[in-house]
Amino acid sequence: MKIVVLSCLVFSIVLNHYQVYGKRNAITIAITEPATAIIKNLHCRMQMDRVFLDWTINNNQLVSQIEVESSTDGKNYAMAGFIFSTDKRGSDAYNFYERAKAARIFYRLKIVHKDQAVRYSDIVSAA
Repeated sequence: MKIVVLSCLVFSIVLNHYQVYGKRNAITIAITEPATAIIKNLHCRMQMDRVFLDWTINNNQLVSQIEVESSTDGKNYAMAGFIFSTDKRGSDAYNFYERAKAARIFYRLKIVHKDQAVRYSDIVSAA
């Protein structure tokens, strides 16, 4: 997209994933998007004999699948669940629950991008 401006100095601005490049008498706006999904607000809680996880993913459209991994020692993880991402652009909320396997359980998320890149969340625990 090009916008014609009567007078303009040479400048470059980055705001909210939009890059604006300006040269004399014209501004070009290029829409860019970060190359990775970002895991936000990962919460874990134990209620009765169940463990509940809730989280949000920003740049959701980049994600193919989410693997929930659990561990009883915080070192050795195994897949506890598998979730296909939604097609929603921007951010989307997810949740997972399972029966508690131990008094204290550690969890992390393995985010697999559509380009097969992998990103792990921070580790959370429930007791």
